[in-house]
Amino acid sequence: ALIYADCSGAPVVSLFSKIIRLCPDKFFEEEDFVFVALELYSHCLAMVLRSRDGNSQELPSNNLLPELSSASETMGCRMNNKHLWKLMMVLLSTSHQSSQLVSTDQCLSNIISFLHNILPFMKKCFRERAEPGDVHTNPQVALGALISLLAYFCTECDNRISMLENKISDSYRLLAKILFFCSGEVIALAKLVHEIEFLNENGAKNDVHMCGSFRHCIHIIQGSLRSTNMQVQMLGIHVLKTCAQRELTEVSQTETHSFMILLGELLGDVFDLMQTALKNCSSQESVNVIDDCLKLLFLFHTLAQSQKYQQEATVLLLDALLMVFYLSDENASQVANRYLFPSFISCV
Repeated sequence: ALIYADCSGAPVVSLFSKIIRLCPDKFFEEEDFVFVALELYSHCLAMVLRSRDGNSQELPSNNLLPELSSASETMGCRMNNKHLWKLMMVLLSTSHQSSQLVSTDQCLSNIISFLHNILPFMKKCFRERAEPGDVHTNPQVALGALISLLAYFCTECDNRISMLENKISDSYRLLAKILFFCSGEVIALAKLVHEIEFLNENGAKNDVHMCGSFRHCIHIIQGSLRSTNMQVQMLGIHVLKTCAQRELTEVSQTETHSFMILLGELLGDVFDLMQTALKNCSSQESVNVIDDCLKLLFLFHTLAQSQKYQQEATVLLLDALLMVFYLSDENASQVANRYLFPSFISCV
């Protein structure tokens, strides 16, 4: 099958999917079968992710990605935990290698489309199939690898956006969409990490892994907020604002608490971003940044009403409003005025 895979993309992916779906369960108990299946899976995934690169005559990858994503889930469901985490490491390493070997927008788009399909299943596995004390390639390592992959794509998008002169080009729209997606997934994983750590009663070793992963997620979002490119900064704030709005509809206090801890770690960067934007209030982009920062702080204040740090959130919000009101020019002052009076009414 591996020899046949070199000839055409669609037939081998279809054949591989059928084998994974129809073979007896006992096959997945055999190390030799799992080894060959993972090798063929890596080969198929790399071929699909790198398709449409220059002179490639293969079928469009968007015809094959859904089928390969479904095969990934089928394999994961039929494997034991030891092999499941190996599968995750294979798909993560193959995705990373593909992005480095074929650095085109199409390849990057293929990888993100694949991750978009498979991430819900991966997060479900991290939540439901992680076993304390797992001595094999454990979920903490796989989770850390996933966060590192998303960090790589966030940095790559930041660098590529900074090099673009045309901010309304197809490349810019693609990179902005990818950065928004990856940043949102990083925030979701940070919440998942905190949830796992909150529920874990195993001991210090896993807690160290989880704490490191949580800090890594914070650093990734900080990277966007501290970027030298204002478009990237705006995307970072917009992601946080979107996630905060979603939190208002969440029913789980554990999830909301996790997000508030994450956002609390980023408030200093939000204030720094506002101060930087205030130095250039004549720019509409700067005014938009200030506007989004204030909206985010209002959402933080609203979310804090059910938390023990309600008073601190009120003080932070008023500090931000007064800073904008007194240190800005007329344009940004108009932004502040839209929030200032209503905020005093709601906070008194």
